[in-house]
Amino acid sequence: LEAYKYYISGLLDQEQQHNPAALANLRKAVALDSTFAMAYHRLSIVANQLGSFSASHEYATRALQYAGKATERERLHITARHAQEFERNVGKAPTAYQTLIRKYPDEIEARYQLGMIFYYERQYQEAVEVFQQLIEKDPLYDLAYNRLGYTYSALGEHERAVASIRSYIDLKPGESNPYDSLGDVYRAMGAFDQALPAYQEALRLNPNFIYSPVKIGEVYDRLGRHEQARASYRTLLEGNPEAAGTSLAHWHTAVSYLFEGRYSAALDYLQERARFYKESDDQRGAMVTQHQIGRIYLELGQTEAAEQVFGEIENTLNTLSAADPSAYVID
Repeated sequence: LEAYKYYISGLLDQEQQHNPAALANLRKAVALDSTFAMAYHRLSIVANQLGSFSASHEYATRALQYAGKATERERLHITARHAQEFERNVGKAPTAYQTLIRKYPDEIEARYQLGMIFYYERQYQEAVEVFQQLIEKDPLYDLAYNRLGYTYSALGEHERAVASIRSYIDLKPGESNPYDSLGDVYRAMGAFDQALPAYQEALRLNPNFIYSPVKIGEVYDRLGRHEQARASYRTLLEGNPEAAGTSLAHWHTAVSYLFEGRYSAALDYLQERARFYKESDDQRGAMVTQHQIGRIYLELGQTEAAEQVFGEIENTLNTLSAADPSAYVID
């Protein structure tokens, strides 16, 4: 019972995009019940959103391992997400979600995930249809308005995008994520003067919302105000101990220096990011970062340094005893 209480708290945190809090509560749930399949399933989702890819894969594997103790409905969710994220099986995940919807007509999350698959596969019209159907079924399901807004934005239908996100704000007026989304759709329009205050409002509502300082910094970088951008990124290093905050700060600070052609400074931050991933035992994150370091060395004409870095990546890949090699594919 205690494990389930932490699970519900983590689920609520995740729905409100409070991922660090969700991670903490879900970890408490599996500490109390080490066979809690759905808690591992949610942990995998949250870890992925926080940039901890190896942890996400490990949690998903454990969810599958203990899925036999879950209900049929929960098992379908677990297997569908594993196919979606880790099996790289384009057809299996939509079929699993459609099975869920057929067996359980009241299913909301499966409809949402099906729409997300269409969105990420750039099948935007199909995504619009799914999200609209979801809103008709549950007009209070706020995330559907959020993703519908992003889908309209991808289609270049900016007025509809803004209107959809405004509906999301109406449903969650005190939450940071709706304003973050509003900033995103304004930025996609090139309306940086409107995007910036939206991101700032998201940060005001939740000073620990790690994406706001990143996006504020990105806007400043686009406007050529690089010092202000890096000051925004630094707030993540100073005030947020989470892995995602540290990783994002290092990455975006490096990119900001690259905008100015300051390769040495960029390399310093990328090397710090790679070191951070290694210390966190996130091999995938470390290898992706090393790959970027190697590319910069090539850009600088430092072929030997680049070859050394790429050699380290190859050695790491060769020594990993991963049961699923796809977990270590560098996109």
